[in-house]
Amino acid sequence: MTFEEFIALVELKGGKVIGKPSIWKSVKIDLRGLNSNFEFHENSKIDNLTLVDYGGNNNIKIGKYSKINGLIKIGRKCNLKIGSNFSSTGGMKLHLSESSDIIIGDNCMFGIDINIYNHDYHPIFSIDTGERLNFSKSVYLEDHIWLANKTTILKGVTISTGSVIGIGSVVSKDIPPNSIAVGNPAIVVKSGITWDRASLNTSHLDGIKHFDEI
Repeated sequence: MTFEEFIALVELKGGKVIGKPSIWKSVKIDLRGLNSNFEFHENSKIDNLTLVDYGGNNNIKIGKYSKINGLIKIGRKCNLKIGSNFSSTGGMKLHLSESSDIIIGDNCMFGIDINIYNHDYHPIFSIDTGERLNFSKSVYLEDHIWLANKTTILKGVTISTGSVIGIGSVVSKDIPPNSIAVGNPAIVVKSGITWDRASLNTSHLDGIKHFDEI
C-alpha cells in the first residue's frame, strides 16, 4: 500500500492522517473500524509493518527518527504512542484493546521478537458470580528502555526510565528506574545502571564518568 492509498483509506473511514514518514514501504493496513487517526513525524520510518485496526476510534502517533516494523493489532478507543529515536530489530508485536493504551517514551530500543500486550485476548469469568475478572490495562514504557530479544511485556506494567529487560523475560510487574530485570516472571537483579546503544566493541570500553556521555 502506498502512502497516498493509506491516506485515502483512512479518510474514507472517517479518520485523518497528520504528517508523512520519510520512509514508507512494505506496509499493509487493514482498517475494519471507523474514525482512527494517525500522526507521523516527518523523519519517522515505517518499514515492513502490518497494522490491523479492529474497532476504530484509535489514535496512533509515531515520533521523530523512530523506525517502526512488525505487527500492530489494535481494538477500539486505544492510544498507541511511540516517542522519538525508537528502534526495533524486527518481529515486534503490539497488542491493544478495550480503551487501553501502549505508551513508549523516547530513546527506546527493542531487540528481536518483542511482544507487548495490554489485554489477555479472551475473557475470564468467576464461576461463582459470573463476573469478568481480567480487564485490559495500559502499558507504559518510559524513556531509554532496552528490551532484549524475545521479551514479553504483560498488561498493566510500567517500566521506568533507564531500565533493561533481559533476553526471554516475561514482565508482569512494574520495574523501577535504572534497573536490570530478567526471568519469568522478571525480577530486578541489578539497580543503579544505565546503558548505551553503541556496540561493546566501539565505544566506552572503560566505562563512563557521567550519564551525559551517553
